[in-house]
Amino acid sequence: MFAIPNNNRIVLFSTLVLIAITATLALTMISSLDREWTLVGFITLTFPFVIILLPKIRLVLQGLAIFFITIPLDLHLFWHPNMGGAESIRVGVFEILFLVLLIEWVIRASGSKSVAEIKFFPRISLPTLALILVSAISMLQAQDILAAAFDIFEMFKSLVFFLYIANHITNIKQLYILMFFFFLGVFAQLGVFLLQYYTAVDIPIPGYTREAYAGIVYKSNGIVAPRPGGTIGNVNSFSRYLLYFLPISVALSLSSLKIRFKWFIHLLSLLGFAVLIMSLTRSAWMGFFFAFFAILFIFFFNKEFSLKSVINLSFVGVFFLLTLMGFSNVIKERLTNFESGSAETRITTSITAWKMFKDYPIWGVGINNYESHLEKYWLLRDPFTKKSAVHNNYLLYLVELGSVGFIAYLWLLGAMFIRIRKAMQSRIRSLRVMAIGLMGSYIGFLFSSLADFLKGNDILILLFWVIVAFAEGINYLNARYAKEFYQALETGRWWNAVR
Repeated sequence: MFAIPNNNRIVLFSTLVLIAITATLALTMISSLDREWTLVGFITLTFPFVIILLPKIRLVLQGLAIFFITIPLDLHLFWHPNMGGAESIRVGVFEILFLVLLIEWVIRASGSKSVAEIKFFPRISLPTLALILVSAISMLQAQDILAAAFDIFEMFKSLVFFLYIANHITNIKQLYILMFFFFLGVFAQLGVFLLQYYTAVDIPIPGYTREAYAGIVYKSNGIVAPRPGGTIGNVNSFSRYLLYFLPISVALSLSSLKIRFKWFIHLLSLLGFAVLIMSLTRSAWMGFFFAFFAILFIFFFNKEFSLKSVINLSFVGVFFLLTLMGFSNVIKERLTNFESGSAETRITTSITAWKMFKDYPIWGVGINNYESHLEKYWLLRDPFTKKSAVHNNYLLYLVELGSVGFIAYLWLLGAMFIRIRKAMQSRIRSLRVMAIGLMGSYIGFLFSSLADFLKGNDILILLFWVIVAFAEGINYLNARYAKEFYQALETGRWWNAVR
């Protein structure tokens, strides 16, 4: 039906989508359209090209879905502000792309024998379903049913997206392309951050508000430093977003792998670290500290270091050191000055959360219902405890889901660790190095969660599941290539297997 060659079709499709995005943003800036009409315009402009879902086009759409997770071209249905979790049903470009891809997948699978080949990844899916089940049961104690439903919906959406991405990583090229789009999104966010940092410019994106994303300024002892957040959310959310990609890019930068666009990965690593320091988020600094040294530890004991790796490490280390020296004054001030009270509030909100947990130890107060119970527990000596959820991801789950739900959450975290660790055992070096980076991201997440919470930002939740999907994709590729190799040995076609 379509006579355009595949490669040209990909270029044409990507160009048309970019034109549609540009036209939509231009209409928004010129005519001040409401974001609802902007979204309708975007759908209208892109829909004719979405229908040509041939295999390579599908891969591009999958990459675009990952890219658009962080771009708030969206509507918020049933908007219901809440400090500890999801606040609405988000409908944006990501959701539209994902819905189209999901429908196409279901139709394609039901019309062929491939339905039996759909993988459910039970080691990840089972603890996730357990967490969703406990969350549903916790609604019996919830005072705000709508808020609880939002969080459960986000959990389910994340699980389905994880299954979709993990099922569609069937060869190394697909993994590389999806990772490229992931990095492309990071590059865009770094650019937005720097633009906000140096110019305090408003970003003409529907759903973007300067108050939410670029309005925080750090002031202490004569030091004034803006703390923007890209289009992710506030600066703390943005910094945790950097923790997802930075360990992966650093692991690839340190390796001696000969891969395309290695210069781009080096650039992301160096620029990402500089922006992480500029964000002034201490929990993210802590997370990256442990992630970076975990990567070095794994590289050493897995014998991943070579002469080229040592040279790369020296170059990266010198840049990191120069960056720290360049921002030494503000880093020292941020680490030693607690006059702003942000460090103390980590303690007071934890005390508040613990008091709440002791009254609801089994099933918790209900998923996404921290705020609805806060009136009885906030501390008079710190009014901030009345305005914010506890800045600890583990305590937040413990309070909202009780001991039963917290066990399910720990089960999920443990399963993720085991699956990423298994991916690190790949016999294919490029996959092994990538898995080491994923482990760094996981470790950074664990430590940063001690002083911040993830659950209130659906962008971060989705991207975390993308990380897990990459790990399961690597596990699938390892099993597939091992099976093909041994089959080739048995049939005598060992030379093709080696190649």
